[in-house]
Amino acid sequence: MRIASHVFPLLSHGSALVNPFHGDVCADGQKHTHQISLRKGKYRRDFDQPIDANCTCSTCQQYSRAYVHHLVKAQEFVAGTFLTVHNMHVMNTYMSCLRERIYANDI
Repeated sequence: MRIASHVFPLLSHGSALVNPFHGDVCADGQKHTHQISLRKGKYRRDFDQPIDANCTCSTCQQYSRAYVHHLVKAQEFVAGTFLTVHNMHVMNTYMSCLRERIYANDI
């Protein structure tokens, strides 16, 4: 599975994929995801933001960047679970959008 081979290595770095284009994942057929490292201290006090404000995954709906940052820094097992749920959701959404564009003959 190609998606998993991209997502799982991100876990060892405490990284999460984010979409800077606010839900417009592939409007121009380009890859519009990048990653943030939740190990960085700048997320320590980010209590009001989910990993990605426009993501509909269960991790983003329930937990803040600060909480996931804490879990990553404390090397809690559940941090990997939360990041996997989020990263797989982002990649699946992106692939679904690309698939629709291919079927519509847009790319």
